[in-house]
Amino acid sequence: MKHNTNTKTRRRKLANTIKAALFDMDGTLVQLRTAGRMVVLNETLGDFGKPPLTDAALVEKFWFTSERYAMIDSWGIGRPEFWKAFDCERLLQLQLEHTYAFDDAGLTLAHLHQRGLRLGVVSNSAHVSLVPKLALLESQIARENIEVVVSCNDDVSRTKPFADGVELALKKMGLQPEEACLVGDSLDDIGAGNSAGVRVLIVNRGQLSTISQTMEQQGLVYKFEVINSLHEIPQALGFPALSLRANAAA
Repeated sequence: MKHNTNTKTRRRKLANTIKAALFDMDGTLVQLRTAGRMVVLNETLGDFGKPPLTDAALVEKFWFTSERYAMIDSWGIGRPEFWKAFDCERLLQLQLEHTYAFDDAGLTLAHLHQRGLRLGVVSNSAHVSLVPKLALLESQIARENIEVVVSCNDDVSRTKPFADGVELALKKMGLQPEEACLVGDSLDDIGAGNSAGVRVLIVNRGQLSTISQTMEQQGLVYKFEVINSLHEIPQALGFPALSLRANAAA
């Protein structure tokens, strides 16, 4: 009984400490289907006269690890030119055709907002890409309830895994690092969160083996916690658990 009391006390302290949850977008709240990831990447490469990738593992490495930057360099394409082509209107529309919101995204955001937690998005995607992706969540969480949306592509000089985007979000919200957590799915999110000094939660979307392998290969040591669903965030932060049965009944 004493153990349970201590656990509840610790969770209440965590809830009092964390005032905001910052979310990555792609792979965390919304997802580009596997086939779509290959099509969009190869269309971008084709714009530069480069041959398409056929190795699905390389495509996944591009999407889920920071090795994407070395890959762009190896293709002989300037990074700014690559991302400009990647986020062009034609490929943006192609992405959106293959993009859907995760089942655990909107409901979790709404629950956290109802609990008084402030919400933000910190993404490497451009704003032109983020606007329609946020719209995919609006059936469950109103856009105005997401207080800050930072595009590391548009708003800061360095994208994740650098801390710039997270730090800008904290500045806009008037928060200290210990008052926020970053919820993501990639090694970029882990690196950015650790560099910014915020707590990091990584949702398992089937990509953890790729992240672990890359960390081992590069000798990276980071602090982060793994959750198997966004529904687990409230409990992880010390709030009452999200009741899926109650929400389904409602």
